[in-house]
Amino acid sequence: MSDALDLPVALERLERRLDAALAAALPNAYAFTFSESVVGYQAKRDVVYACGILNEGENEAALILGFIHDRRAQDPTAPIDHLTREAWYYLRTSTDPSWQIDPAGPSLPVIVAFLDEMLAERTERLHAGPPPRLIAADDDQAARNARLRELRARR
Repeated sequence: MSDALDLPVALERLERRLDAALAAALPNAYAFTFSESVVGYQAKRDVVYACGILNEGENEAALILGFIHDRRAQDPTAPIDHLTREAWYYLRTSTDPSWQIDPAGPSLPVIVAFLDEMLAERTERLHAGPPPRLIAADDDQAARNARLRELRARR
């Protein structure tokens, strides 16, 4: 792949986004502070998804990012193109189920950037709005699709 990305740094940033989303969604979790726990990226992602902060496609893409990170931690030269394509497919179809063909191809940096933006935006909504609820389902699918395409066009 030609896309350059420091995956450990990117996933650390996403994990901090997950921490912020969990703190916003579960503000009274006195017995358990996610940002200070031994619970890692994948467990936090699971809880964020269960809280409805990520939709199914975004969750699958975030899950696969964790697999890519683990694979590269084992072998920095390991091929990850197949995993990147899979994450891209889930993310693409979460914004537009008819978006089956993408001539530009998958982009790991775009996947990370999109998830980062969605988590930041939804965390802000949690802070600003009424008690937490399934906010990923409220997103405007066309707007998310346009945002993902815009991010991809810049890479």
